[in-house]
Amino acid sequence: MSTAGKVLTVLSVLMLVVWIVMISAVAQLNTNATEALGKIKADIEKLKVDVAQTEQTAIKLRDRINEEQAAKARELRLVGIRQSTAERQLTTTKENLARVQNQLDNYTKALATAKTGLEARIQEKADLETKKAAEEALVKQLQGECDELLGQLTKLRTTSRRSSRRTRTRPRACTRAARLAADQSPAPRRCRAE
Repeated sequence: MSTAGKVLTVLSVLMLVVWIVMISAVAQLNTNATEALGKIKADIEKLKVDVAQTEQTAIKLRDRINEEQAAKARELRLVGIRQSTAERQLTTTKENLARVQNQLDNYTKALATAKTGLEARIQEKADLETKKAAEEALVKQLQGECDELLGQLTKLRTTSRRSSRRTRTRPRACTRAARLAADQSPAPRRCRAE
């Protein structure tokens, strides 16, 4: 066998090894990307459930706040009615004035307590909205990462398909360079693949 034939044989074997390594690397990347994509999809579904639960909790809290505000408004109206009754009774008796004054002080304390509770609920609502916004931002970030990984997967699949098409279309006979080398030698020799 000529030197060119030997070199061609060695190069063919080396290229075969390189292609095997490349194909196995693409297959490994494809497997890893599929696993990562599945994990990200599961995380997204979990975050969607968490966001839905947070929204329902926020709705329940808002309803409770509305009910308590209505109750406080009713209490304030009652306080106003009692206060006007007490003022009418003030003209008749001073004893009733002391009793009504005590009631008024008690209702004022209840109102202050109610305002404190209302402020706490408003703060809770603000905290829940902040938490919801953070959760939504995380969901958008994970969706972006998922889209990026899908793009990489598509690119790798396309590269893999192109590589597999090239290997299928490669001729089994010697390459043109080997044929030219054989033509230049004094006695024509046949390539092994022929």
